[in-house]
Amino acid sequence: MDGTEIVLPPTPSDPTGDRATEQPIGESGRPAASPPRLRWVLAAGGSLAVTLAAAVVAAILVGGAGPSGLLARTPADSVAYLEVRFDLPGDQRERVGRFLAHFPGFDDRSLLEPKLADLFERAVAGVSEGRLHWSGGIDAWFGGQAAVVVRRLPEPGAGHDLEPMPLLLATVTDPAAARTWATGALDALAVPWTRDSLAGLEVLRAGGGVEERAIAVDDEILVAGRLDDVRAVLETRPGASLAAEAPTKAALAALPADHVAWLYVDGVAYRDWLARVLAGSGAAVELAGLGAPDWLTAELRFDGDLAVVESVAPAGAARSAVPVERADRVPADVVAFVGLGGFGATVIERVDTLRSEPALRDALEPVLAALERVGGLEAIVGWIDELGLAVGVDGDQPWAALLARPRDRAAAEALAGSLLNLARLTVPGLVVDEASVDGTTIVSVELPPALGGGGPPLGDSSRLRIAWAVGPDVVVVAPEAAVVRRILELDPSASLARDGRYATLVARAGGPGGSRTVFLDLARLRTLVEEQLDPAERARYERDIRPYLLPFDAAAAVTRTDGSLERSILVVRVEEAE
Repeated sequence: MDGTEIVLPPTPSDPTGDRATEQPIGESGRPAASPPRLRWVLAAGGSLAVTLAAAVVAAILVGGAGPSGLLARTPADSVAYLEVRFDLPGDQRERVGRFLAHFPGFDDRSLLEPKLADLFERAVAGVSEGRLHWSGGIDAWFGGQAAVVVRRLPEPGAGHDLEPMPLLLATVTDPAAARTWATGALDALAVPWTRDSLAGLEVLRAGGGVEERAIAVDDEILVAGRLDDVRAVLETRPGASLAAEAPTKAALAALPADHVAWLYVDGVAYRDWLARVLAGSGAAVELAGLGAPDWLTAELRFDGDLAVVESVAPAGAARSAVPVERADRVPADVVAFVGLGGFGATVIERVDTLRSEPALRDALEPVLAALERVGGLEAIVGWIDELGLAVGVDGDQPWAALLARPRDRAAAEALAGSLLNLARLTVPGLVVDEASVDGTTIVSVELPPALGGGGPPLGDSSRLRIAWAVGPDVVVVAPEAAVVRRILELDPSASLARDGRYATLVARAGGPGGSRTVFLDLARLRTLVEEQLDPAERARYERDIRPYLLPFDAAAAVTRTDGSLERSILVVRVEEAE
């Protein structure tokens, strides 16, 4: 491959994947060492689950066009569905090939398939302590499509049902080989099992009571999970499946067809479950469920030098269409920037929603009453059209700043004045300093050394400081006046908005003009972490980790309203390592 030998766990000589152990267990039901609780999960689907866990890397080699046939076999009452496609070429095969070419050992496309087989073999053998295998085992029957399904969420007070047990589905190309593998896997992992019939099909059963599990193979799929869930899959027909549900159809139509992984979540079922969990507890049901959409879908796809994660959900009433524009005030050398459009209006709308809930009203009213001392919630956040957070490093000193775009500068100035007056009245020994930058006043305050009353004095370096300025088009708050000054004096040509890398990534994520924007300089973050590495760890890091981090350049995410939908796109870019 790339000249590096991959050492795998010892492999028994049997190439079929039906490898026996010291104490094989079969239809005879002979006792063996008592397996750990839920150990059957490893037998029924552990190797498949590991394959899915490795899918973010492994599925890079393939692509998909629309959801697999597994969705049409999934019960309609399922809460969540995640599928990974290993089989479909589509346009993704070429695009992810270019993506992987940036990483060590993947520049030769002809070696990608062997590398993938090695990855699967190590993953499966590792999780099963060398008892299960990909080569000659799973690969003999696996059809290239796999899914993890959550059919129900754990109910409170339901004993073992509190333990989540996802349903595993996989397409099969050779049903006989899949059945042989299933029995061999159970035997290899020393899990007692029996044959039985379920929905007119032979199944393997293990455990009992709420712990009873099953594995079944028909002409199309292998399914493993709770006995009742396996029965539901075997009895599901396409016209009455999750694929036939209206929300699922809307979710499928909302995203491009080509992908390597696809997720669907039933938000209505989640909210109903949350209400049952918190019922009678006095907890804030609506607080936890607030903003949960009726459904959510997301997919992973690749586009040459980009990994793309796109998610879509119905746009709620609180979703803002105010665009993010404050990157024009952010220095181009920041490590991270987050912009939230319509911040003030969204906060007020959410609080009003919470106040309408009887369970929350009594708890919120004292807090809102306290805010009246400085004008109330409207005075505190109502003037904010956009709120941004910028984080950077100057030399070896980290810095951070909040930037707000005011829709009412007078309201912002009034709030700043009220807060300063309140601090002067309530904090003895407060130190206040003022400076001017092009007609805008920077106010800097420093708390006295002794904080918390009677506590030990803090050294000068530990004193709490905060500075702010209310300019014509920006409000800046930071721990140091120097940071506020730097932002006020920033030349627009040196801003993040004018940075080519930022502009390109935001555009590829669907911006500009999104209501939320995130930017991360991954290369700079890596460098900062490397500077803090312990010398004892550096050699291993340089050899085993850094080559695979080096290609990651930057990431950006944009959220925007698209008709009746809210669409978020995250892009992660890689580039040729120097």
